[in-house]
Amino acid sequence: MIYKDIYCDNKNYCLYRNQDKFYLTHGDINLLIELNRYAKDTGKAMVNHQKVLFYLLLYGKKYCDEKGKFNLSYEKIIYHTDFGSRTTVNKCITDLDSMGYIKIVSRNSRFDKMSMKRAPNVYQLINYYILNEEDVALTLSYNEINCDNSFFKTMVRFFGKDNLNIVFTRAVKVKLLNTQIAS
Repeated sequence: MIYKDIYCDNKNYCLYRNQDKFYLTHGDINLLIELNRYAKDTGKAMVNHQKVLFYLLLYGKKYCDEKGKFNLSYEKIIYHTDFGSRTTVNKCITDLDSMGYIKIVSRNSRFDKMSMKRAPNVYQLINYYILNEEDVALTLSYNEINCDNSFFKTMVRFFGKDNLNIVFTRAVKVKLLNTQIAS
């Protein structure tokens, strides 16, 4: 394996694709819509699950290996979703795995003595495939996904204010339209 111009045959370095842009495909958008349908059918709020899936899809497409596997820490998910606890993230990830939206390849059971932290979970995208230009529904820059409420802003950008009911329940849509996010 060659890493930073150094060859080492006894190391199994994992080189990730690091593209300049984040992409959402029409299939990804359909997954978010399916979660909304599930919310309407069961009466369960799924907006947190949608936010977690959104970031798993973005980071997965950007940093996955050739099999669609990638690492993402709870801390990074908490940062991007503005959740206050690991419990919410854990519940969402566990539910998304059991519903078949993602696959948890390994949980953060290894403890890294150097950083004094647990290693991030390894996930696999279920709908992973090589991107074609016609599959891309949205292209997002790094700054766009690191701004406040980027999930909601992205959904408003894609669906428009009038069609938010496709991806959100009525209660979420009303709250969203009453804030500055949809402006």
